[in-house]
Amino acid sequence: MKAKSLVLAIFLGLLVFTSCNKDDFSQNSENNKLMSNDIGILYFNTMEEFENTINQVIAEKEFYKSLNNNMFTSLRTINDFALKSSSNESTTEDTLVVSDAFASVLNSEREVIVADNLFKVSKHGTFKSTES
Repeated sequence: MKAKSLVLAIFLGLLVFTSCNKDDFSQNSENNKLMSNDIGILYFNTMEEFENTINQVIAEKEFYKSLNNNMFTSLRTINDFALKSSSNESTTEDTLVVSDAFASVLNSEREVIVADNLFKVSKHGTFKSTES
């Protein structure tokens, strides 16, 4: 329980800490240019684009499925598949990423690129580095 609260606090802190001026906050997902690079990580040009996508995932429960393509499979999709396929087996719930919306934009390695910064969630915390 403590770990879930910590991860959620880190996620919310990440959004607040790296937020830009939100004078013209647009929730039109058609303007978002989501790309996945050759190693299967979603790339957002701006923090606003990232936030718009998260808000879209929250507003439309099935929107995350549209993010998946041949280069990117979201952590949420992988977790959903694992839970459905192991009805007899005991699978452990992901305690590092407790938000379904956030899991929707992370790849299987729990990574996302926002504004040329790579964010990686691990059991030791959330790390930020340059994309390269």
